Amino acid sequence: MFIPSSELKKLYSASGSFFNLRINSHVIKCRNFLDIYQKGSKISSINPEAFVIMMNPGNSKPILGKKQGESNEIPEFDINSPDLLFQISNNSPRKAKPDSTQYQVMRLMEHYGWRYVRVLNLSDIRNTKSREFAREYKKLDNTIHSIFLGKREDERKFLCSGIEQKPVIVAWGVLPGLKELAVSAKEKLPSHIRGIQGKKPYLYYHPLPRGKKTAKSWLMDFINGGQY
Repeated sequence: MFIPSSELKKLYSASGSFFNLRINSHVIKCRNFLDIYQKGSKISSINPEAFVIMMNPGNSKPILGKKQGESNEIPEFDINSPDLLFQISNNSPRKAKPDSTQYQVMRLMEHYGWRYVRVLNLSDIRNTKSREFAREYKKLDNTIHSIFLGKREDERKFLCSGIEQKPVIVAWGVLPGLKELAVSAKEKLPSHIRGIQGKKPYLYYHPLPRGKKTAKSWLMDFINGGQY
């Protein structure tokens, strides 16, 4: 059941839409979606078979050319650009290096037989430290970083096409500072979402929980909680 990441690498690929958001002299690294799919699948001709909603992209990284750095390869958009919404929604995806969280998604794909899953997030901000992330998005004081807030309704609907008829896993963690984002996401997601409930009705344990739970225990608890 708990397939090693070394084996999952042979079975699945990932690609995501990475971009940098410039705010004056400050740059925030972002990603607005990630697709995980069986190697050899032509995802351009099929729709995601399930959706996973998590907190933020965290340690997700694009695969870069050998001689180029991320700042040279990833597009940068100014937060004040009149074309910002178009630039974000039309950004081309590129191959991504899977992280430990994405391997958990692949394990679910193996169990349920899904060939193609889309990962979305409460926020696009790529920050590996959850508490720092919470502070960063609040300091930003702008809803543009989330498809579940503000102006990006059309993009969210496009990325979530078919979600009403597909399995939806919610696993954005139990950080209290997520309340605004989590509540907004729950209002926009279908009623059939599934996750491992935290102490608050809007919080759901992350696939790599801290404390007593482990990645393996989260996986088993989720699978044993019911079938799709």
